[in-house]
This record gives sequence, structure tokens and C-alpha cells, in this order.
Amino acid sequence: MALTQEVRSAPPLYIDPAEAMQEVLDGLIRDLRHAEAQVERLELADPDDYKQGMLTELLVSREEGYSTGEEGGTWSKTRYEQGLDAWIRYRDWLRGQVAKITNDMVKNGLEERAVRLQEAQTALLTDYLEAVFASVGLSREQKRLAGAAMRDALPILEGKETVSA
Repeated sequence: MALTQEVRSAPPLYIDPAEAMQEVLDGLIRDLRHAEAQVERLELADPDDYKQGMLTELLVSREEGYSTGEEGGTWSKTRYEQGLDAWIRYRDWLRGQVAKITNDMVKNGLEERAVRLQEAQTALLTDYLEAVFASVGLSREQKRLAGAAMRDALPILEGKETVSA
């Protein structure tokens, strides 16, 4: 009970989405490099070596659950082929995941830049309007009325209405 209260009273933890995606991508790339190395080693190895029990660690796959084992005291070519196929499928799955995450990162990065650009444009427009209002010498009430008129005209900027004369 006390632990639950401590967790609830802890300040909220902020996790930057870009950093989180980068960590996921780094892990996927690390796994992809390992899978590619395993596939390469298996493709270059002689399947007959597995009958003698050599290179057995290569036939263990986290993804498919294949593992080496002795069947009647000899290594089976079927195990070799299953292991190779499992590593190839795992490698291909990882490649797809890396592509998906990098695509999401690019897309999110562009959206984030677009939002920052819009915020910067809004700040420039605000500074411009304040400078215009100051140079014309508008009163506080006139500025309030101008602000209300601009708010009413916002649908025009959003393309929802047309300007009427």
C-alpha cells in the first residue's frame, strides 16, 4: 500500500517520444546485426558439421524457438535447415521492423517540424500585429475589437470560408 502511494505521489516521468523511438530502433538494429551474422555463418557452414556437433549454438533461435539437440547421437540436417530458416525469417522480420520504425520517425519528425514552423509563424504574426497596432495608436478597446474581428475571420485562414465584400 505504501509503495502504491509513493508511486502515485512521484512526479510524472516525461519520456521524449523521439528518444524512445531511437532506443527501440537501436535495439532492433543490434538484433538485426546479430541475426544477419547468424545467417551468414550458417550459410557459409557445411551442414555436415552439425552431424559432428560443431557450431551448434547457431541453431538456437529466440524468435521461432528452434534449438539444437541430439537425435540418436547425431545432428540432423533437418535441425540445421530449421535453424537456418528460423534465423532468415527472424532477420527478415527485423528488417521490416527497422523500416517501419524509421518511417515513423521520419514522419513524426516532419510533423514536429511543421508544428514548430506554425508556432514560429504565429509568433511573427503576433509581433507584426502588435507593431501595427502600436504604430497606429490603437486604444486598449480598439485592440480588443480588432482581436475579436480577427478571431471571427480565422475560418478564412483555415479555408472554411471565403472573403465577402
